[in-house]
Amino acid sequence: MTAYFDAESGKFAERLLAGGMDGLGSEGGLIHWHAESSPRGIAVSAFDRFSEADRPINSGADAQDERFTYTYFYGNGDSYSGHGFADVGDGFDAGQFLFSSQVNELGQPGFYRIDSTEALGADLRLEEQVFVTSYFDASSGVNAAQVTASGSSGLGSENGAVFWDDGLTSSSAFSNFTQAERTIA
Repeated sequence: MTAYFDAESGKFAERLLAGGMDGLGSEGGLIHWHAESSPRGIAVSAFDRFSEADRPINSGADAQDERFTYTYFYGNGDSYSGHGFADVGDGFDAGQFLFSSQVNELGQPGFYRIDSTEALGADLRLEEQVFVTSYFDASSGVNAAQVTASGSSGLGSENGAVFWDDGLTSSSAFSNFTQAERTIA
């Protein structure tokens, strides 16, 4: 997908993180809207084949934050997990799948699964902050010993490095485009 138009507001989305894996009708994802009333100048909403993405009206400084946990899947078995923050009502629901609008280095349209959400009861101004806390390498069946990765523009902005704790492999940089590689040091 390359564009999204909200008829009620008459606005096009600023940025799209969307796609589908099973042809027409399988699309879904996140939309970033320009919102002057938001502390960061953006608001996020989600959509899929069953529900439209409405441009949020109340995304101002009084909006409550929520913490969500997620897992990103590259499409070859590798994955990473973490948590992030958004305004309550930005469209994150546990069990929701968000597909990338671009393929990763493997030629796969990687995707996010929202694992849980929790309203925090206050506006902590953490919207769009994303952190990665674990990384799994499927070819070796090994979890990274340490992950140092984050992003400040929501899902899709996270990147960093993993460190393997076997004394044989070096650290490896990664993002949602490039997977971490276990290589002999």
